[in-house]
Amino acid sequence: LLSDPMLQSVKILRLVPLSKRAEVDQDIPPVHMHYVTKPLRFYALRQTLINALDDQPLAMQPTHSPAVAPTLSGHILLGEDNPVNQEIALLMLQSMGCTVTMAQNGHEVVDHAKQSRYDVILMDCQMPEMDGFEATRTIREWERYESRPPIPIIALTAHATAGDRERCLAVGMSDYLSKPFSMAQLSAVLNSWLPLKPMTENQESPASPQPGFLTHRPTAPPSTSESDTSFIVDQNAWKSITSLQRPGKPDVLAKILSLYLADSHDLVATLRQGMASLDAQVVGQAAHSLRSRSAMLGAISLSKLCRQVEDFSRQGQLTEAESLLAPLTEAFEHASRIFQAELERRPA
Repeated sequence: LLSDPMLQSVKILRLVPLSKRAEVDQDIPPVHMHYVTKPLRFYALRQTLINALDDQPLAMQPTHSPAVAPTLSGHILLGEDNPVNQEIALLMLQSMGCTVTMAQNGHEVVDHAKQSRYDVILMDCQMPEMDGFEATRTIREWERYESRPPIPIIALTAHATAGDRERCLAVGMSDYLSKPFSMAQLSAVLNSWLPLKPMTENQESPASPQPGFLTHRPTAPPSTSESDTSFIVDQNAWKSITSLQRPGKPDVLAKILSLYLADSHDLVATLRQGMASLDAQVVGQAAHSLRSRSAMLGAISLSKLCRQVEDFSRQGQLTEAESLLAPLTEAFEHASRIFQAELERRPA
């Protein structure tokens, strides 16, 4: 099909098993190739068809008035211990029209799931006390014992390998989303599990997930060259955050930068202490937490260094991890100065 010039304008929709999605995500498909995961769900198939046919509109009458836009509807249980990631996910979900209940660790997720009915659980895999894998196993066992229908559980994973994603599915998770994620990526996953609802004419429209919309445009500190700033911080991540800004509401980027600066220095100190005491678990947990929040704010080089330290700590190779401590600290201090300068420039 791909080699036939007569079929170059024909849209191809692949049906991909969920367990194989990680492999497909790594491919660069032809422009006329699209895919949807199995088992098929109405809203996911509908959205994929819309995307595939966006240059060939269907000649049909809209179900709703063009002035009435669809939005998501659902009660989401968010299991996430990182305050920066919490705030960003919360803003995204609320902008889509969802209500959200927060949980700080796996035990809290399990307790909430047993006490109330949720439409979807967003489950961070690396929470303290009880991680997302164990929490999912516990929920699935409880559902079977109580003869309850399974709640869709979407893994929030900082790892992008097929093996990590398959592990998520093996413990009973329904889907996965790699961090850092955009609002569009979160919406696409939720569209597979939540119904759309029409907005009323008087309802406030959700914030646009399209990149590039800025309420307050971030500015680089004068002491840092533009090339250095773009190397350390990808400001497209800031744009996706400021796109969630609502008129008359507190500055969302300022709040998230403040959350980052509030305790990230403590994470670096904890990482150093773990190195000194040869505690690979402490080193890995601190590096993971710092990596996740740094990636969400676009600190790319810092996030990569944290990933390397985390990987070494998993393998018990603390000598190799310690060799990265100096460049990691330098990248952290540089990113923190940029964040602090931006925070001071924003309207109070």
